Amino acid sequence: MQYFSLINFQYSLSAAILFCLFVLAWHVFANNQVAKKILEANAIRKTDIDSLRAANHKILNSGKGKKGEDAVYHAVLSIFQSLKIECISNRQLSCPHAILLPIGNDKYSKEIDLLIASEIGIFVIEVKDWRGIWAAKYDQPHLLSKVSNKSGINISDNSSQHPSNDRPAPLLKTQNKLYDLLNRTNLTNVHAEALVVFTDNEGNVDAQLPPNYLHISELTYYFRQQAAAFFDNTTYEGEGGYDAYDLAEQIQLCLDRSPNAMHNHMMRLSPSSDSVKTYQSNHRRLVELEAQPILIHQSDRPFGYWVFNMLFFTSLAAVGKALS
Repeated sequence: MQYFSLINFQYSLSAAILFCLFVLAWHVFANNQVAKKILEANAIRKTDIDSLRAANHKILNSGKGKKGEDAVYHAVLSIFQSLKIECISNRQLSCPHAILLPIGNDKYSKEIDLLIASEIGIFVIEVKDWRGIWAAKYDQPHLLSKVSNKSGINISDNSSQHPSNDRPAPLLKTQNKLYDLLNRTNLTNVHAEALVVFTDNEGNVDAQLPPNYLHISELTYYFRQQAAAFFDNTTYEGEGGYDAYDLAEQIQLCLDRSPNAMHNHMMRLSPSSDSVKTYQSNHRRLVELEAQPILIHQSDRPFGYWVFNMLFFTSLAAVGKALS
């Protein structure tokens, strides 16, 4: 009887050892699966963060728009240099995007593509890379309508079929930015102009639009005319024009010079365009993801627990075998 009891005891110990081995193997497998899922979740989170950052960086640094702004910047500086007229741009003030400091809860754009302070006055320039010929919309003067494409084909009669052919007239917004700038700096008695400059080779404006709508190829003629009219004015005769550096010093006081000026500006804007909506949505999602802690897996029971049990039962089985 004692022999069978010992045999049963050894069987029981063997079963306990096998059970411990099974639980240990299952625990290792389950732990690895959980760890794998956590690694995957962390990798997906990092990929999403990188993707959102890249998307917003692309919005802030749109290639074609920046190319046009660069072209106008270099053209204007070259023209003023040829005219021997001192000028300072917002880029020379370390403000690649001339953004007026926010006042209150203003949801309208305060970004100026190019800002020039010069001896002949202040120029606020909006750069557009639109293609086609643009004219004032007959029944809605606050809009510009594309009246012909690059082939010269008139498309104004089909505007209902081509809603993208109508866009808000940019000159009014540019003038508002100029007035805001002048009021903030108390430079309302300084000669100042707001310009809209088209840069695309296949883009231009209808001759009936105000002269402040220009193609980049017309800038030389425009500024030559401005300089001639300015210095022919008896008010400035013998004075040599304004002090460009003094104008620039007063202007930079109302510009946002922080490293995150463009980002803060995008977040303040009313989401009226697809790019602003996308940027703000991406940023909100980015903040949510960055607020999430990095997942770390911690085993609820250490492996040593099951190893200890297995060794304990194994030792009992060894003792039992020795006694038998």
